[in-house]
Amino acid sequence: MKRLTLTGLLILAVLTLVWASSLLLGSWSEPEAALTLLSGEGARTATATAVIAAGGTTSSVVDLHGFSLVGLLVPTIDTGDLTFYVSEAETGTFRQLKDADGTAFTVVAGTGNVGVSTYDLTALSAYRYCQIEAATQEAARTIYFVLKG
Repeated sequence: MKRLTLTGLLILAVLTLVWASSLLLGSWSEPEAALTLLSGEGARTATATAVIAAGGTTSSVVDLHGFSLVGLLVPTIDTGDLTFYVSEAETGTFRQLKDADGTAFTVVAGTGNVGVSTYDLTALSAYRYCQIEAATQEAARTIYFVLKG
């Protein structure tokens, strides 16, 4: 009798996990224009782009939903640090990301052409939508968010 009860509980647990994951995966759709899936084995790897227009300081919105941020690829830029803004909605109010002491979360990029590690980006992991702010750029700049999901 105990074997049947434990087996029944195991089956119920598995069905619950399958149901929960189908809800999570079924409600998500990839933004086709901003997300590029990369080939590879195992988890999906992708890049999402944040574009700062020529003469601009703020990037386009990046949707990180369904992925873990594993890196940032910064092209050559005019100069400056990258500051991050986050929001709960794509068209919502973006707020500057700060630490508990009120210091803005920034990546020191200098003139760019750098890769930034996951360790340095952990502050962004709790947010779905983000934008990047930099010094005014003479030419358009595309910054790549490297993602796994």
